[in-house]
Amino acid sequence: MLARTLGRTLDELMQTMTAEEFGLWQYEFSTRPWGDIRNDMMGSIICSTVANINRRPETEPFNAYDFLPKYGKKVREEEQIQVDDSPANFFKQF
Repeated sequence: MLARTLGRTLDELMQTMTAEEFGLWQYEFSTRPWGDIRNDMMGSIICSTVANINRRPETEPFNAYDFLPKYGKKVREEEQIQVDDSPANFFKQF
């Protein structure tokens, strides 16, 4: 992620960045994260807020982690959303 953030390749970073500079970047990320992780968290906070505003009082409140994308995990078949994106189905809505 650091290479993408700095607009360089991994090879360029390996050749030009010292261990000290890399450590400083690690510290910066640990105190103020950036990139996809941060964006996903901000979006999930908004989603949980909206969901909690609209939930029934008897249901458990949502938290931000309920809405974070789960990368690399296999989705069970019953959790998959089936979408019929055929042209015939598209025109049924009009």
